[in-house]
Amino acid sequence: MYKIEKTDYGFRLEFGGFIQADEMREWYEETKKALEDVTEEYKVLVDMRKMKTLPPDAKKILEEGQRLHVEKGGRGSAVIVSNAVTKEQQRNLGARSGVGLREVYIDGSDPDWEQKAMNWLLHGVSPE
Repeated sequence: MYKIEKTDYGFRLEFGGFIQADEMREWYEETKKALEDVTEEYKVLVDMRKMKTLPPDAKKILEEGQRLHVEKGGRGSAVIVSNAVTKEQQRNLGARSGVGLREVYIDGSDPDWEQKAMNWLLHGVSPE
C-alpha cells in the first residue's frame, strides 16, 4: 500500500505492508506523473511506520524514485520509521540515491513524530 499526497511544502508519502516490485513500480510511475509540473524545490514527509522490509527488487525501484525526487527538486525529507531494520534499510537506500544527505529519521512510536517532522521540513530544526 502506498499513498502520494501533494502538500504546501511538497509531498507526503505513505508506505504500508509488504510492498512487492509491481506495486512499487506503480508508485514510481505515479510519482513521475506527480512531479511533472514541479518547478521549485520542495520537501517530503515519508511515513513508513506500517511498512515491512522491502524485497531487493522493490528496494531498487524505491531507490530510483528517490533519485527522481532529488532530480526534480526534493531538498529534504523526514522519514518516519517504526523499527531499526526499516531505518537502516532506508538509510542505506538514501545514501545510494542521494536523498540521505538531506534526510532525517524519526521514531514513529514518539507521540510527537509529526511535529518533529514538520519542524525539520519547514524550519530545519533537527528532531534529535
